[in-house]
Order: sequence, then C-alpha cells, then structure tokens
Amino acid sequence: MPEVSSHDVLWRLREGGRHDREFGTAIATLIYLRWVDFQESEQEAIASFDGTDYRPALAASLHWRSWCNFRQVELSHFLKDRLPSALRGLRNTRYNPLATYLYRIAEPLEVLSRFSPEELETIVLWLAEQPFETPSDRRQLLNFFDDFLNATTYRLPGEHRTPPEIAYLIVEMASPSSGDRVYDPCFGSAGLLTAACDHVLRKEKDHFSRSSAPDLTISGVERNPEVYVIGLTRLALGGIADPQLEMGNSLERTSSSNPQRDGFDVVLVNPPWGMRADPAGLDYFPVRTTDATGLFIQHAISMLRPHGRAVIVVPQGIL
Repeated sequence: MPEVSSHDVLWRLREGGRHDREFGTAIATLIYLRWVDFQESEQEAIASFDGTDYRPALAASLHWRSWCNFRQVELSHFLKDRLPSALRGLRNTRYNPLATYLYRIAEPLEVLSRFSPEELETIVLWLAEQPFETPSDRRQLLNFFDDFLNATTYRLPGEHRTPPEIAYLIVEMASPSSGDRVYDPCFGSAGLLTAACDHVLRKEKDHFSRSSAPDLTISGVERNPEVYVIGLTRLALGGIADPQLEMGNSLERTSSSNPQRDGFDVVLVNPPWGMRADPAGLDYFPVRTTDATGLFIQHAISMLRPHGRAVIVVPQGIL
C-alpha cells in the first residue's frame, strides 16, 4: 500500500466538498497564526539576546505552540470560542501592526465554527507536521497552499484571482526594483503583490541570500475579510513580515496631499470588471463615472509618485 502523505490527508478532507467555500480561509487563518507564533518567538529571542524587553501581541497561552497539540474537543472549543474572543479584544491596540492584523483575522476565523472537532484536529495536525523554520520551508508551504487554492472551484463573493502567468506579465511590465513602494488597491489574494516580491528576488537575488525578503514596501487595500486573510498569509509566507494592508474600499480614499512622500513608485491592479460603484461620495474623481474600472484607473494614477508607473488590467471596451 503506498504511503499517504500529510498533504494527501488534507486533499481528501477537502474532497468531501462540504467546506469547499471555507477551506482556503480556514487554512490561511491557521497558517497565519502559526506564522505569528514563529515571528514572536524570533523577536523574543532577539530581545533576550540584546537584553531588551519585547511585548508580544498575543499572550503566551494563545500562541500556536500552546494549543496545537490540544485534542479534538479542547481544540474545537479553543478555536471557536476562546481565540476569536481574544483576537477581537485587540481592536484598540495601538502601535503594534501585528496586533492589528490579528484583530482583522478574528472575523475570518469564524469559518472554523463550521468544521467538526475531528476535521479541525486533522487540519491542525497537518499544519504542525509542515517544516516552518526557514524561508525555504515557508515558500514550500506557500506553493502547496497556492495549489490548494487553485483546485478550489468556489470563489468568495467579489473574489478574483489573477492567473499567475498574467500576474508575472504585469509585474514584468512594471519592473519594480529594490526600495520601491508597491501598491495594489484591490489586492485580493495578493497575487500581484507576491509576484512583485518574486520579481525583485529574482532580479537582485545576490542581495537577499540571507533573509530571502525583498527590500520593498508593500501596501494594499481589500474589502472582503475572508479574502484579506488569504492575501495576508501568502505575503507572510513569501517573506513580507510587515505589509501595509488595510481593510476597506480604496475608491473611498482620496489621494495623498504629498505624493512625493506618501505616493507609490508602482501601482499594480486588476480591478473587478463590470462592477458599478455608488456615485455618492465619489465627487473628487476628475472623470465622473460609476464604472469601477474607470474609477480604479483614476485612483491608480492619483496614488503614483512623480515618475511612478502603473499597470492596470482593463476590459477591451474601456479603451
């Protein structure tokens, strides 16, 4: 009988079909919680070495290492009740980006309530078996997660995944470089942002042999919480520890008064085609339209620094 890998166990669980729409969100949220544990452990070790204090975003009892070995009933109670409540309590935390992101994943974490204790234990045990210590380990997990997402037929409301080939073509045209500020106003699962990171790593790989993290400032906005956590997790696994990702509607945000300081060198966007926008509150756009693509074009241009460049995917008709 052929050996069954841990990945095979996860595939078989998904093939049941009951949770197809929630699987990507559930796994992304759990991966991000493990990544937070790894990140905080690393910061604690650095602080101890330097003789300084480090205040973690999460209490020790909430870290992945403290609960990943819980058995079914205890694990289910923790993930469905105690942890979401604790994450919602981080709402008013200031000056700690990690706490902000943890607060934002409290809502997507609620999809776990639709999984049985047995299913939750299976997923957590699978994740606990995955190597996680090196950038290469996390990149391998990202590759598997991407394959898993691409095999999921269901799409969340408003979710659109740019095919990898198109994402890399867009990024090649924009050609981001080390030190650039890169922005996607509807980042979704962060396909364009992760492709930008990969582009810089390939182009300047000799400079990143140790950290495997590109010298880019990554920013984006996404309005769907469940899609948001997928993009956040993919960027974390790709080496971006502190992306500037916001929740909300980027079309409601006015351009910077100082684009030299706050604008972006590169804007990458594949806006939702055919979507109509509510004209209320959008009077600041130079060209009045309710077509979301037309609004995203104007928004992208307004967010550019002098001599910045934007690459935008649009339907043929708008040209």
